[in-house]
Amino acid sequence: ISAKSTIDNLEQKYILEQNNYESVKIKLDNNVKLSQSQIDISQANLDLRRSNFSEKELEPFNIAIENAKKWLEEAQKRLEDASLKSPIDWIVWKLSATKIWTIINQIPENPFVTIINKNSLYVEANIEEGDIPNIKLNQAVRIGFNSLENVMLTWAVSFIWDKSSVDQNWIVTYKVEVLFDKLDPQVKEWFTSQIYFILETHKDTLSVPIETVKEENWKSYVILKNWKKQVVQTWINDTDYVEILNWLSEGDIINY
Repeated sequence: ISAKSTIDNLEQKYILEQNNYESVKIKLDNNVKLSQSQIDISQANLDLRRSNFSEKELEPFNIAIENAKKWLEEAQKRLEDASLKSPIDWIVWKLSATKIWTIINQIPENPFVTIINKNSLYVEANIEEGDIPNIKLNQAVRIGFNSLENVMLTWAVSFIWDKSSVDQNWIVTYKVEVLFDKLDPQVKEWFTSQIYFILETHKDTLSVPIETVKEENWKSYVILKNWKKQVVQTWINDTDYVEILNWLSEGDIINY
């Protein structure tokens, strides 16, 4: 009930602010029209008297037109200022106040609104010096997120730092960045993530779940349906599957 009441109050507040905005905009529109009308009237009076009056006698009408033009410019500027427009098409992330003039007048150095470009989010990782030679620009990577169990994005390495860093254990690392072009709307800034660098890709291969492969005496084996051990030769693997090169065929049933 409390949550619904809060939503209702926010909706009413939004409707009230929207009505206030429309009212102010109508008033400013009318000011612009009034200023333009003053220019038209002053110009008509000047044209009517131009043939019968000297330049000196026409001076007040010229001044009236110039003043009306200044009022028009001011009215148009006030109308433009009634709407806060961003020069870039991003997403509103934070509103600092409900009334823009309050924060501008009291704390001018604070932003009224903060916007973010979600398409410019990136993931960074520190790669140890022994692994950095295997990382290349535009290399494919898979990215998972702790907060999103079913989201796995595939992108590419966008930047590799030449400058190294040394941590407290004296391990040398290099920063690698993966910039998103597009991403799942659920992904947020500062999400903890895992990056899986794709070093090699094999197609049309025989693979089994990685947990089915055991090791004994430096040899890999699986347990067949009849509970016998079958030695196998493995090759590349990811976090889920391992490739089988020999001594196991498609259709063989294994236990695990």
